[in-house]
Amino acid sequence: MENQDFLYYKSRPIFRQDGMIYYGFPYNQYVVIISVMTTKAVGEKTIADKLSLQLFNTDPSVRPRERVKQNAVTFGLTSALDIADAWLTREDF
Repeated sequence: MENQDFLYYKSRPIFRQDGMIYYGFPYNQYVVIISVMTTKAVGEKTIADKLSLQLFNTDPSVRPRERVKQNAVTFGLTSALDIADAWLTREDF
């Protein structure tokens, strides 16, 4: 992967790929995968409304069914990132 500049939220990178938002460092044990379930129009822009979050284990030796440790559904990207940050902070200790 070429060197890229990512957006950061609370010292963790955020990047988007194919409609999914990933939060956290991919080389850590966990990342949070955020899926946009619904969007809404605000003025001329479309923003994410309802989001699904998964705390995902990045260890490839873990069975696929056991890789998702926690799930949540929330409204708004800021709320989703706050939940994701709390999960990752808890897992770091």
